Amino acid sequence: VASEGMMAAAHDPRARLRRLHEAFTTMLEKTFETMPFEDFQAFFGKEFGENHRDYLFDLYSTFISTTRSNSEEEFGVLVFQADLEEKLAKLEELIQQQPEGGGGVSLFNS
Repeated sequence: VASEGMMAAAHDPRARLRRLHEAFTTMLEKTFETMPFEDFQAFFGKEFGENHRDYLFDLYSTFISTTRSNSEEEFGVLVFQADLEEKLAKLEELIQQQPEGGGGVSLFNS
């Protein structure tokens, strides 16, 4: 049954676009993980950081939220401008036309 789901997904022209978006989202999350709040707070000095922790945390949260939102929006614009959805669908179509073992890139390579 799992292989039937994999085969159905292999013929889904949007599957590669979803994988691209998953990769982008993972990359974005990893970027934010590299700067935890404590590191952000340290940039403002010990005294300021301790006295204004709540304000800095709100600022940090807003920065992360806004950056994530803007990045997601820009990703969508880039996908649209570069016509990636259609190009990836065409790539999938070409791969599906390849004979078994014909050197295509499998949708399920890990």
